[in-house]
Parts: sequence; structure tokens; C-alpha cells
Amino acid sequence: MIGIDPTAPKIMLHDTDQLNISLNEAKQSQKSNQGMDTDINPWLPDPLAKQAKKIYQKKSGNFFEIDELKEAVRTLKKTQDMKIGTELPTLSILSALNYPDYIKWGNPYFNENNASIQLVLNGHHFLQWLHPQLIAGFISFFVDNLI
Repeated sequence: MIGIDPTAPKIMLHDTDQLNISLNEAKQSQKSNQGMDTDINPWLPDPLAKQAKKIYQKKSGNFFEIDELKEAVRTLKKTQDMKIGTELPTLSILSALNYPDYIKWGNPYFNENNASIQLVLNGHHFLQWLHPQLIAGFISFFVDNLI
């Protein structure tokens, strides 16, 4: 299993107010076509923070995002008790911004077996948009070493 900054139901259910805030921000972004309804990692260097902001502004408020946020709590409740078998190798590419929550609430996508890896990057979802070759390289390395 490979997850890039995956959302963990246990973590998200502890902050359902944020989902409502995000939904309202996404709706505002849709109306104004100028908003940005997401966090920018405060640890990012300024040039990357500016690029992330541009990308988020383009993607904020689309219909998919709004529908996803409307259904989020129901989906989280359905999936909160799902587990991944301990024999399954996992690669969790996590954001430094969200990592403290994984420490506090646990990472349900990580198995403590020899083939499982947690990779913490100083970024957020936009990293795979800006640096697809880097993320692909991590994934290729993970897959190649399973064989």
C-alpha cells in the first residue's frame, strides 16, 4: 500500500469542525474564484510556499472538493475501524505539517514489518504536483526493494 499524505479517519474525526470550515472556504473559493482553502506548511521556504499557494488557488473550490468535504464525516465514520493486514508492505509519505497528528493518534497505514516505511517530507499535498519525479523515485525504490 502506498499513501501520499493520506487522511487518517481517527485523526480527522477529532477535528470535524475543521472539515466544516474547509467546506465553507471551498464554497467561498468557488464563488470568488480567488480563494484558497488549505494550509500552507509554515516551514516551507518562501519560493515553495508561493508555488504551493498558486497551485492551491487553482484547485480550490472545484466541485469534486466540495462534494468530498460534504461527505467527509460519513466516509470517515465508515472507515475509522478499517485496518491493513500486518503482512502488507506500506509506504506512507507523510507531510511534516500533519506528522504530529500521526504521532498522537497513530498511523493506520503503517505496518511495523521490515518492508514498511514512513517517509516524512517538509511539504504538503502539493509536493507530488511540483516534484512528480521525486515522489515517483521514492515509490519506485519502495517497489523495487519488495522483489
